[in-house]
Amino acid sequence: MWWGQIYGKSNAIVFRWLRKLLLRRSANILVYPNDILIQAEFHLGVYKESNHRSLNLLIVGRNQERKKPHRLIEILREKGRLQLRLVGKGMTDLPITHYLIENERIKIFDHTTGIELKQHFDWADLVVNPGHAGLLVMNTARHGKGILIDNGSHHAPEVILARAADQPFISFGSINVCNAMLNQFILNRQMLKTFGDNL
Repeated sequence: MWWGQIYGKSNAIVFRWLRKLLLRRSANILVYPNDILIQAEFHLGVYKESNHRSLNLLIVGRNQERKKPHRLIEILREKGRLQLRLVGKGMTDLPITHYLIENERIKIFDHTTGIELKQHFDWADLVVNPGHAGLLVMNTARHGKGILIDNGSHHAPEVILARAADQPFISFGSINVCNAMLNQFILNRQMLKTFGDNL
């Protein structure tokens, strides 16, 4: 394990020989480039008091069909105690009724990073992944929150991480299943903190 590019930045003969030796004899190699080192901060999750009877949900990422954010928007039309923030490039293109936006049930933010992104995770009670799971799992862990994932996500390495950390998986294709799970979170807010701690 080392910092820098996989083959390193130095071309000195000693380093070239050492790298070749390590690459041949290693079962695995883990490399941390500088930009990942900078982002490797983990924050404790910020949670509301246990008497809140609403739920703040967060989706972060680019608007892509495979991530299926429209599934959660459909659930918000049905359920009154939910607020949703959509953060990412192209989220403004989603078809959202004016009622949900005017009543601040849904707020949309453009691509956001760093401390500005942290404020959205701090606001959220739970991060939601209604479609294909990816780096959002890692970003959620970094901010000390739990993540609710569609059980149709199978192949990404982040899914393995989420399963190992006992994160909840449900079918976002069923509004009844989603409503039942979200009701559990509203009634038992300690579950939210447990999921965040586990991840």
